[in-house]
Amino acid sequence: MENDHGLIGPIDYDPDQLKQFFSTELQNPQALFNKYLTMVQQSIDFDTGLSTPVRVGHITLIRKFQKYFDFPYFDQENQQKIAAILTSILEKGCELDVDAAGLRKEFCGESYPDAKILRQAVALQVPMTYGSDAHEVADLGLAYDELAASVHQKHENFNE
Repeated sequence: MENDHGLIGPIDYDPDQLKQFFSTELQNPQALFNKYLTMVQQSIDFDTGLSTPVRVGHITLIRKFQKYFDFPYFDQENQQKIAAILTSILEKGCELDVDAAGLRKEFCGESYPDAKILRQAVALQVPMTYGSDAHEVADLGLAYDELAASVHQKHENFNE
């Protein structure tokens, strides 16, 4: 993601990298969240030309180091951006990736997106697909039951 100085830096590598590239933005986490959510929206709005559903993932990855930086939850403006993102996913015929990776990350502790946003997606009937973001065999299927319960497993829009 581009920082306020025009440099592109990683938001998900480690807390030190986030601090190095986004020290100014970290002073106002809501502005950092807003910048990230704007990029997510732009990625959905981009016309890929593909006829198959595109899965939109990691919509809340910007909070990966929330415990390290003591991030607040999304403010009202950012929650509205998230609602718009979910609506765009639905309207574009895309799918929301429900990713368990954040649950196993030391400084995160929540899925991407979290349970509150998953409930919003369910209410809007956004198609969802589970993903463990496994980089090791042991992580396959991580927290599937927990995430399925968060979105009412019987909801037909939650695909395996």
